[in-house]
This record gives sequence, C-alpha cells and structure tokens, in this order.
Amino acid sequence: MAKDHSFYRKKARALTIMRAKGIKGDWLSSLPHRLLWKAGLTFIPPCFARFSSNMLIFGLFYSLLWGVVMWFMFWQRQEMGIVVAVLTALLAGALFGLLMALLYRWYRKRHALPQWHQL
Repeated sequence: MAKDHSFYRKKARALTIMRAKGIKGDWLSSLPHRLLWKAGLTFIPPCFARFSSNMLIFGLFYSLLWGVVMWFMFWQRQEMGIVVAVLTALLAGALFGLLMALLYRWYRKRHALPQWHQL
C-alpha cells in the first residue's frame, strides 16, 4: 500500500489546529481511528470526517466490540441465536454510530474547525 503523503500532511495540520484550539484526548483522535491509522489506513480524523464516515466507523467498531463481549458474557449462556445476536449488535452499533457522528459534528461546529479539503 502506497503512502498518501498529502493525507499525512493534512492530518498533522488538522491535529495542530485542534491542539491550538485547546482540544485534547479522544476528541483529537478516537480509539477506532488510532487503530485504523496503526493498521496503515488513511481515515480522516473524526472532527474533520464526514457524518456518514464517522457513523460507519464508530457503528462498526462498537457493534463488533460490544457484540463479542455480550456474546461471551451473556448471550451464549442465554442461548440467544446468532442471527438475533448479530442483529442486536448491529442495531446497537447503528445507534452508537449515529450518536458519535452527531457529537463530532457538533464539536467541529463549536470549535469552528475548517473542512478537511480546506487544510
């Protein structure tokens, strides 16, 4: 996979802008984004990403993590069917993804951050 140097320059600029505005912690980069970056994938930081992208990333991450935990801790013992478990995890992930996408959109507007293409 070829490195997209313009992405890395924009990402560094985006993180610098956020730090200058006093943004810290997970608002800079969420756990799913940090894991994707470590895997070498070029996903836009969540405060600069599109609503649909944030919803998808957060929703899938939550569905997978929460679904696996729930399966091994509760659902398997309750003899819940795998289809019902997957659908429940996907629904929970969709709701979580929607909430996180809304929060990041609000946070971007609150701090008057520029659009990704403006970096």
